[in-house]
Amino acid sequence: MNKQLIFRPFQAHDQDQVYTLILSILESEFKELPPENFLNDVKDVHANYSEEDSCFFVCEYQGKIVGTAAVKRDDDKNALMRRLFVNPHMRGKKIAKRLVDEVKTFCKDRKFKKIIFVGNNIMHSAHAALKKLGFNEDADIFMQGLEIFKLSYKL
Repeated sequence: MNKQLIFRPFQAHDQDQVYTLILSILESEFKELPPENFLNDVKDVHANYSEEDSCFFVCEYQGKIVGTAAVKRDDDKNALMRRLFVNPHMRGKKIAKRLVDEVKTFCKDRKFKKIIFVGNNIMHSAHAALKKLGFNEDADIFMQGLEIFKLSYKL
């Protein structure tokens, strides 16, 4: 299967599939959070991730987008990773790892020192995957009934 997985930067024709994938995961796995509040950047991926130090990566399998990861410049030394999503039917195939590897390479090429990921206690899969991939827990705070965590990876 790995030969059929294609990891690449987002292209304009991916827009509908990316939005649909992320919306479907939010609706099924993040029921506590209204998805419309968390989709602004993926309504127009190109506009939100086209800056020089930003990129939106996808994983394609048989013509379908099955995974995403995005990265944006946070400051001169740090990048912020976002939108780590994998189709539930495709999990366990190291797609998240490969997407994170794409983000790491992108960030190293731009001389960032650290990749930061901020999430909440509803994001069990992302938290576990990133810890397994070498991200360290930097902060853990509670706000309005949610546990907010900050993970980082030193490059």
